[in-house]
Amino acid sequence: MCNKRLFASSFYLNHLPIFLSMKKSIILTLLMLSTGFATTIFATKPTPEQADKPRFEDLLNEFPKGTLPYTLSADALKQEFVQERGVERSKAQQIIPKKRIQNHLLLPDMPRFSRMPAMPEAVMALESKTHYVLIYTRGRYLGGYQAAIYDKKGRLFYNMEVAHANQDEIKSFSLDENLNATFTMYELKWKKNVETAGYAGNKIKSMTLQKTNVVDMTVLPKSEEKEPQAPKLPIPDKKAPAEIKKQPAIIRA
Repeated sequence: MCNKRLFASSFYLNHLPIFLSMKKSIILTLLMLSTGFATTIFATKPTPEQADKPRFEDLLNEFPKGTLPYTLSADALKQEFVQERGVERSKAQQIIPKKRIQNHLLLPDMPRFSRMPAMPEAVMALESKTHYVLIYTRGRYLGGYQAAIYDKKGRLFYNMEVAHANQDEIKSFSLDENLNATFTMYELKWKKNVETAGYAGNKIKSMTLQKTNVVDMTVLPKSEEKEPQAPKLPIPDKKAPAEIKKQPAIIRA
């Protein structure tokens, strides 16, 4: 009996390191499994709203891709204006093609809550070595053409109006490879007074060049405001045409 006890004690002492090693391995395995389980259970998962949140790439993909240099010419803007106002009836396609934007809340100055639904339209996406430029409208009859300038990481640099047409004037826009924008203002003369005669049966008699301005769109405008505002084209003084250095060029409609 004594020999059996001595054998058991000797066996236990000889195999004790093995038992301790196995015990540590089991404990470590259980700890690793429990840690992984807890991480899986309590990990922060994106909500459906976060997973579906649109990114800049989604907005960019909605725009037709264009190349620099790019122009919104005075002639195209004039034709579009008279077509929309019914001065010239036409069943042709859009003068300046556009398409509805789904991810419009990513654009600057778009109301999130409004009684009137926002219907901005994509015109063109342009890319330089350092920036993206998205040309769009806020919607038909809601102003002219806008440009939003982003860096290559999709962060908004600033935005501004680049072109428009109304019964009094046309503002055209061109952009070169270095993102130097040229804005040109024209004054419109109608065959009949639009205020009294309206558009039906009326006609633009001439466009008179008023002023040209060049802006580097990669440089923020000087402003004391916290949020930089886009540079604005000086509006010509119609009462003082003598200030214009060059002789106005007359373009017959």
